[in-house]
Amino acid sequence: MKNLKQILVIAFIFSASFLVISCTNDENQISQQDKLSLILEKVDDKNIIEISLSSDNEYSFIKKDAFISGFLAKAAAPGDIVCQGKGYSFAKCVGKALDSGLTLKVYKKGGEYYAEEM
Repeated sequence: MKNLKQILVIAFIFSASFLVISCTNDENQISQQDKLSLILEKVDDKNIIEISLSSDNEYSFIKKDAFISGFLAKAAAPGDIVCQGKGYSFAKCVGKALDSGLTLKVYKKGGEYYAEEM
C-alpha cells in the first residue's frame, strides 16, 4: 500500500509537469507561412506592401497608399513581376522569392495579386 502511494505521487508529479510543459509550449508562435499570409491579406486595391526578409529571418513590411506609390513609381523603372496569382500558390511564390533575398512590392489589381521585384 505504501508503494502504491509513492507510485501515485510520482505519476501525479510526472503528469503535472508534462501538462505544464505542454501548456507553456509556444502555441502562439505563428509559422513563417502564416505570418506571410497575414501580411498579404492587408493588400487591397487602395494600398501596396513593400515586404522583405530581415536579418533575423522575420518578414518586415511597409504598407503604402497605392495612388501615391503608383505616381512615384512612374519616375522609376518598373521591376520584374516575380509572382502573379492568388491564394496559397501566390503566398508560396512570394515566400520563396523573399527567402532568396529579394525585396518585393506586392499589390492587387482586380482579383489578381502581383509581386514585383524592387
